[in-house]
Amino acid sequence: MKPQNAIALVLTAALAMSAQAGSGTFEAIEEKYRDLRPDHGATIPRAGDWAVYTTPRFGTSVDYPQSLFLLLPAPENGDGQAFQTADGRANFAIWGGFNALDETPTSRASDYLDSAGFDLVDEAVMLGAQGFRVVGTRAGGTVFHADIFDGEVIHGFEAELAPEADPNLAPVLQQIMVSLRGADAAGTKSPSDLPVQDVTEGTPARAILLDAARAVITPEIGQPIAFSVRVLRSYGPWAYLSAVPVQPDGRPLDWLQTPFAQGWRDDMMSDSVLVLFHDDGSGWRVLDWVIGPTDVYWVGWLLDHDLPRELFLPQSE
Repeated sequence: MKPQNAIALVLTAALAMSAQAGSGTFEAIEEKYRDLRPDHGATIPRAGDWAVYTTPRFGTSVDYPQSLFLLLPAPENGDGQAFQTADGRANFAIWGGFNALDETPTSRASDYLDSAGFDLVDEAVMLGAQGFRVVGTRAGGTVFHADIFDGEVIHGFEAELAPEADPNLAPVLQQIMVSLRGADAAGTKSPSDLPVQDVTEGTPARAILLDAARAVITPEIGQPIAFSVRVLRSYGPWAYLSAVPVQPDGRPLDWLQTPFAQGWRDDMMSDSVLVLFHDDGSGWRVLDWVIGPTDVYWVGWLLDHDLPRELFLPQSE
C-alpha cells in the first residue's frame, strides 16, 4: 500500500467515527496485552524546527517538525490533515469529529486495541477522562495512536513508521503524538503544563538515554557496565536517571575494583549514579552527573533549572 493511500484510510476511518463502544476496564486491556513487549531501540535525536498545525473545523492541534514532514492535500471539510516525510516512509494524520456514539476513553481504547492488529504493544496508556495513547508494532512497522476527548469532540492522531524507515523518526513521532490537543488547549501549553513521564522499557528514547549515560559513566568506573534503573523520567526537553551500575550480565559491581574503592571502603559513597539530560533540539545529551552521592544531589538540578520534584522522586514518594 502506498503511504498516501495509508493516510487516506486513516483519515477516512477516523472521520467516520463509527466504531461500536466496547466494555471493560483499561486494567483488563493492559492485562490482555501485557506480554506483548518490544525488543528494539534506536539512537535518534529529536528534530528541530517545530511548528504548530491546527485543523480549521475542530481545532485539533499538534506540534511537528516542519523540516521533516510535508503537508498533504487537506480534505475540503477541514476535519483533518495528513503529513508525510519526503521519502514516504513515515506519515501521520490528525483529525477531529463529534462523539456521536457517546464513547468513553476506556471503550474506545478497548475497541482500538481489538481492531488494530498489533504484533507487539509497546505502550498502552490511559489519560483518565482525557483519552489514551497506544504505540505498537504491526507488519514490521510501528504505529502511534492517540485519542483525546474534548467535550463533544474527539481529537485523533495516528502515525505509521515503515519497517525500512529511519528509526530515528520514532521518538519524533512519539513527541508529535504527545502534543495532540484540542481547541481549548491549542497554543496554551506552558512548561508547567508539560507531563512528567516514565521512559518505559523497550522504547527508543530509553535506549538513547541509557546509552548516553553509559558513555559518561563507563570511563569513570573503568569497566563495562549496565544499569539497574530506579527512575528514568522525562519532562519536555529534560530527563533524569537514577540507577545502580551493575556488570553487563546483571551481577553486582565490585566497587573495590574501581577508582572509587577507597570511598567504598570508608563507607563514604552510595552505589547510585544520577544523570541529568537535556535536549536542545539536536538530540539528548548528558548535562550533569554524579557517582555515589550520599545526599539529595538532584535538588541542585531542580533549583538551577526550575524542574518539578516529580521528575526526581521514586514512585512511592
